[in-house]
Amino acid sequence: MMHRLQTHLERGPAPAAWLGLLCVSLFTPACAPLPEAPNELSELARYLYREHEAAQPEVLEQGLANLQALLDDVDLEGAAADRAWIPGGLIEEDLEGISRPADRDLSDLLGITVAGLSSFPVADHALLQSQEDQLPAEPTATRYVRSFLAPEDPLCFADGECARMQTLNDARRENFLMSVDFMLFKDFVWSRVGTEEEAGQDRPHALVARSWFEESWEGDTGATVLWQSFSLDVWLEDGTGATQRFQTLWSESQIVDVDEDIVRNVLRESIDDIFIVGDEAIAALQSDTSN
Repeated sequence: MMHRLQTHLERGPAPAAWLGLLCVSLFTPACAPLPEAPNELSELARYLYREHEAAQPEVLEQGLANLQALLDDVDLEGAAADRAWIPGGLIEEDLEGISRPADRDLSDLLGITVAGLSSFPVADHALLQSQEDQLPAEPTATRYVRSFLAPEDPLCFADGECARMQTLNDARRENFLMSVDFMLFKDFVWSRVGTEEEAGQDRPHALVARSWFEESWEGDTGATVLWQSFSLDVWLEDGTGATQRFQTLWSESQIVDVDEDIVRNVLRESIDDIFIVGDEAIAALQSDTSN
């Protein structure tokens, strides 16, 4: 699997020489000046969400290199509170092309970022994300079924033959804050960490995903509403066979008589549980495959 992945990502979307010839004759998005990737965790989360579909691979590659440099200084196996942050809020520019609840104010989003370490390589996480049944990787869900919008065969993405994967997820989440059914769009893209010009061809692989609600979702009692939700997930090879994980969630919910700090703490622990259960789900998947 990793050999095919290496070949695909080295091949890339378009040789730089061809892009240069195109830029001489006409203006295209691939010829636009590269945005400068930020060097701060909060802004990097917004940047990676906004640039998820960038035509130039260097856009994500630069941002991921900056992210990995920052995560290298974090104890990713320490207490969750010591590897969690409050990110900057999303703005309209970050959500260009995203269909979302039009009547919701982005300033009402509550954000939380958590980083962690997985003992499994990025390729194993890609295979897990390519499964229809995502329930083993979602500890607070009682249903989580993933449909694949493109490509039709998700293993094309898991093997690295397809650069992108688009999914629609039918889920139900239950915890002491809420019981609610919802539909979530989530797109994935393969990238590398650092540009070829700066880091050469022997660069770590990375997987980047972003998700969103197209509409708001009311809970069982009507007292709880998931008004809007956006998330960024990043998996980075760390050079040892392990994976650095980074997830940011921006959400707005209506939850009766619950303080904002309590909500943020619950979300932080839920994300950390997803990291832990994700590794358990990969181990179970490997066991099932070998039998």
